[in-house]
Amino acid sequence: MGLLRKTMLRCRSEVQVGVNMKHWILAVLLAICAMSAAAQSRTGKVNFANSGASAAQEDFQVGLAQLHNFQYEEAERLFRQAEASDPNFAMAYWGEALTHVHPLWNYEDLAGARAVLQKLAPTADQRARKAGTEREKEYLHSIEVLFGEGIAIRATSVTLMLSHFYMNTTLKM
Repeated sequence: MGLLRKTMLRCRSEVQVGVNMKHWILAVLLAICAMSAAAQSRTGKVNFANSGASAAQEDFQVGLAQLHNFQYEEAERLFRQAEASDPNFAMAYWGEALTHVHPLWNYEDLAGARAVLQKLAPTADQRARKAGTEREKEYLHSIEVLFGEGIAIRATSVTLMLSHFYMNTTLKM
């Protein structure tokens, strides 16, 4: 009986360690989620004037802030929500297309960005007609060049697009 009792006590303590480990893992995961939510709330406010529907504005503006904080997946999700709120909101597609370029990591998903543009309209001219203002047409044109054919043109266009974007965007941190 002594050996059986010792074995049972050891098994019970191992089960208890397993349960405690599950609680510890759950606590760590919850802490990570809380830190992620806190980080998102510190991204600042973006005031990017556009012609999108009011229902799409919050998702678009927060998506733009997330894009500038290198939170590409979250930005993509928010831009898609803006698109769902206003399917003709060209700038939401513009933002989503930009989530396929990660300049710090020298990563470009041209096929992914082009697929986003195709969702808005099949041709560059048709996409430009969906832009609500001349300024938005210029932004769309910049990504048409960025995601178009020709490496030399694209390299120059990235610099021009980013400088134009930062000169015309107000970020309030």
